[in-house]
Amino acid sequence: MKAAYFRWDQGRSDLAPNDREEWYLEIELRNLSKWDLMVGRNISAWDGETIVYYNIENGQTDYSFTNIDLPVYSPHLFQLMRELKMEDIQYLPVRLKHKESGREIKGYHIANYLRMIDCLDREHSVYEIWTKENLLFWEKRSYMLGTFRDVRKAVLDITRIGDARLFRLWGWEMMVIVREDVKTAIEEAGITGGRFTRLETTPSS
Repeated sequence: MKAAYFRWDQGRSDLAPNDREEWYLEIELRNLSKWDLMVGRNISAWDGETIVYYNIENGQTDYSFTNIDLPVYSPHLFQLMRELKMEDIQYLPVRLKHKESGREIKGYHIANYLRMIDCLDREHSVYEIWTKENLLFWEKRSYMLGTFRDVRKAVLDITRIGDARLFRLWGWEMMVIVREDVKTAIEEAGITGGRFTRLETTPSS
């Protein structure tokens, strides 16, 4: 049977639209940019005193995101992923701290996903790419040429995925993808804060 894959992103149906900004965590990165944590590279000089601020008391979920789209794992999710032997994640400890009261919650980590796979089926997906014509100052950002400007419909070529269970989509790094067995384990463990969207795959079965 062909494996199924899902986009794993943030989802909080319990919050009103006006509360969504309060849901995001604020991070103070030191000597790094968000892109350093989105390109599948091990971070060797992580500052363990990095602070992530939260705004809503008693509103933390197991899977949340910072204001610059970095995934934050609760101790519950961290332990689950260790039990699942997810070897393609670097766990970077952070200090989760309430912005006003200063109350600190221990055991949270930024998840740095180390595997990126170029598996978008260009023929069946709907997307735009960065070119010299649409990328301002492309000479200074030539590394972006050929990557995706937008992906409106993602269809995965499973022949390129191999045995990967969790990875970022090359060229559209904000898309985190998990295999169905990982999705099932997350749901059965009662992990809160995320949602799954099934992705089409080729070749068809």
